[in-house]
Amino acid sequence: MGYMKSVFNVLSKYQPANYKLTIDGQVYERQAFMISVANSPQYGNNAYIAPQASVNDGILDVCIVHKFPLYILPKMIFHLFNKSADQSSYVEIIPGRNIEIEMDSISPVHVDGEPIELGDKLNISIMPKAIKIIC
Repeated sequence: MGYMKSVFNVLSKYQPANYKLTIDGQVYERQAFMISVANSPQYGNNAYIAPQASVNDGILDVCIVHKFPLYILPKMIFHLFNKSADQSSYVEIIPGRNIEIEMDSISPVHVDGEPIELGDKLNISIMPKAIKIIC
């Protein structure tokens, strides 16, 4: 219960940021609560941010979570754990291979769950078949 109270407190004060995204040459200007670039459907702990993503298709899914009213939070959580985030009107998913994300200001970026500062511009691309697995 204390964790949920803390999450609610942080979310109630959080303001969306402005982003310029260039995805495979197409430019998108978005105000977003959060942007996630996914190569697989889930974050972990069975939370599915990009239910249609596949590690085998050579495509990244840029998941844009737009600001939503706090009373929608339970529904957003339901979507995450019900593999239906892409069905929320507050979530936009754009597939791409070459992604550039420009932010208004430098803010922490989470890489595999760890916050780090990478500057105000990120370049992300997919490298198909870059990992060879021997079984």
